[in-house]
Amino acid sequence: MGRTVFLALFPCLLLCSVVTPLFSATSIPLDLPVFAQQADIIADVSVASLEPYWAAPAGEKAIRTRVTFTINKLLKGAVSSPFTLNLLGGTVGGRTVQVPGMPQLAVGQRLIIFAHAPGNAYASPFLGVDQGVLRVVRDQATNTDRVLRWWGQPVNESQDFKSRVAPSPVAAPDQLRSANSVDEFSQRVSKMLNQ
Repeated sequence: MGRTVFLALFPCLLLCSVVTPLFSATSIPLDLPVFAQQADIIADVSVASLEPYWAAPAGEKAIRTRVTFTINKLLKGAVSSPFTLNLLGGTVGGRTVQVPGMPQLAVGQRLIIFAHAPGNAYASPFLGVDQGVLRVVRDQATNTDRVLRWWGQPVNESQDFKSRVAPSPVAAPDQLRSANSVDEFSQRVSKMLNQ
């Protein structure tokens, strides 16, 4: 009896061991130099379009979204503008799939991304899921584009890139001014890539 149950469940267990890594959205915090070395693509981009669609990885239907980016500045990688990356989640015909920790992108957003090469199958094409997506926000007081983590934490030399600190709404203008400008951040990453 026990052997029969095991043999009946074996295909299910095998399928789970194959599918689980594809749909895993957890990540280990990494330092910026590690991100810079591991990423296939590092780019200052703008989201041009979002196209949710049904996909069938490993025979199971799932909603994925094809995100088309235009490149403002390419720091690393072999892609040309525009290029697309596919991520798990989206809405098709009233059905929505949301992956915890997955950035909810919008057309027109300006981002700096650390990503895997297009064409590779990942739940998230971004290294570390939301860790590999940095928002570019305009500092109206100084007329400067600044870099924030996806969750709003300023990116600068004094902030540990592994940390995850929620920004304080009271100190928002000061925190924004403490963030690297896009040019400062691009120079930091370029130096890491050239070492």
